[in-house]
Amino acid sequence: MKNPKVWLLIVIVMIVGFSFGRMTGLSALPGLTTIHKDFPLFPTPPKPDAAPAVNTPTQDNDIVIEVPVENAAIADAFIDVAGRAKSAGGPLHVRIKNTAGEVVTESDLEVNAMDGNSYGRFGKTLSFVTTLSGDVTIEISRASGNGETIVRHVHAGTLSTSDGLTVKVYFAQSIPEGNDCGVVYPVERKIDNQSAAFRAVLETLLKGPTIEEKSAGYVTSIPSGVLLKSAVADGDGVVTADFTRTLERGVTGSCRISAIRSQIDATLRQFPEVRDVVISINGKTSTILQ
Repeated sequence: MKNPKVWLLIVIVMIVGFSFGRMTGLSALPGLTTIHKDFPLFPTPPKPDAAPAVNTPTQDNDIVIEVPVENAAIADAFIDVAGRAKSAGGPLHVRIKNTAGEVVTESDLEVNAMDGNSYGRFGKTLSFVTTLSGDVTIEISRASGNGETIVRHVHAGTLSTSDGLTVKVYFAQSIPEGNDCGVVYPVERKIDNQSAAFRAVLETLLKGPTIEEKSAGYVTSIPSGVLLKSAVADGDGVVTADFTRTLERGVTGSCRISAIRSQIDATLRQFPEVRDVVISINGKTSTILQ
């Protein structure tokens, strides 16, 4: 193979063969036409600058109402509202409207999100002084950065009532056990609205002991004439019970104050979802029953 003539001959053959193939194309090789037809090549891959589409969140999913669902049947004077929303942005505001479009109750909603998460959870239990009937609308809104207001609606079906629920209300004894005014005792009651249990059980507590229970030594330290304005639970299981001013009117002495707090607290904490109880008067919690 050291002969230069042999190398020259090989090069000439390669050049001629290459040129002949360029001129004849596939027509000179019918077998290749059949192969390409029966076994086509894969499609040409996209160019590097053809970036895939990205599903960018929009205002349409800034707020997602998960509870109640559309056209759900809910209980009178009690509605659970929950869902998720973008963690960035102002607070949420929920309004419950009756069939006439009138706002029967409203409240702010806090969005709780883990660090680094773009979405957080919100949840609250709303109850009302006004008795509702017919259909209602749950409206959640948030002011956006561009000055517009994002609003989401869910329409609930005709309000329903439950078959009843056996609960406990707590009273003190006329002679406190061990002189501890905070010791309270349960007696059973039946409430008509299971879904509005927080409100119903507190309203039952405010009625005080029956004649038979009084004869057995049960007493209530809560003044007569007290009205419950609302009983609202947040997503963390904290129930805020808001009463009229009568709750502390004329109430003196640490013993009676302790008994009032214990009666309300124990009555609500019988429900396993209640983690804490806040007592307020006309929306104020500071210096209440101190």
